[in-house]
Amino acid sequence: MRFQFCGNNNAAEWFLAESSILSKITSVKLRLVVTNVFKHLIDGIENFEKVYGLLENSGFIRDEIISILASLDYIISNSIRYGVSDDTLLKDLIDLGLPKENCESITKGFRENAQKLREKKEGNTFKVSKLEKIDYNVNEIISSKKLRNPQLYDTKYAEISLAVKDKSQSEKTEDIRFTMTKEKTLTLLAELKKAQEIIEKI
Repeated sequence: MRFQFCGNNNAAEWFLAESSILSKITSVKLRLVVTNVFKHLIDGIENFEKVYGLLENSGFIRDEIISILASLDYIISNSIRYGVSDDTLLKDLIDLGLPKENCESITKGFRENAQKLREKKEGNTFKVSKLEKIDYNVNEIISSKKLRNPQLYDTKYAEISLAVKDKSQSEKTEDIRFTMTKEKTLTLLAELKKAQEIIEKI
């Protein structure tokens, strides 16, 4: 079954096998566990001793506790990655077969903390310069050799101009200019098409 929080793909097999354990926690305790998972993901706070104690008192063994934390991390991280809303996440969790009260506990924690986690991940994301504008001109060099033997000499070339905004200095735009022969232009176009095909398959 496909889930939006998995990018409209099937969930990982290990998650489907382990996620049912989330049904065995009371909604109140699950809410506390979700809060601590978010604290860990956002602030790096490792308060898992408290979580372990909380779940051990409810009768869960160590392997079950690890499954609970791994499943919640999977749900939260994927939901942020694919930009799902809390309403969409709630529907997915219900479709997963979890009790509605538990689905609401997870969704409430997600609603309260998702934006902070998104900002944290965006801050850690590698950023490249932004391409503001691209211009080009096609010119031709006129020479005596070209005039005598036009079929032997390819003197056309492209002048490319890129306006690039530096991410480290958002107000600064740099102009980059270069020339390319017809052969190099065709090679670049072929490589870009290959890259596009690879991206579309991901």
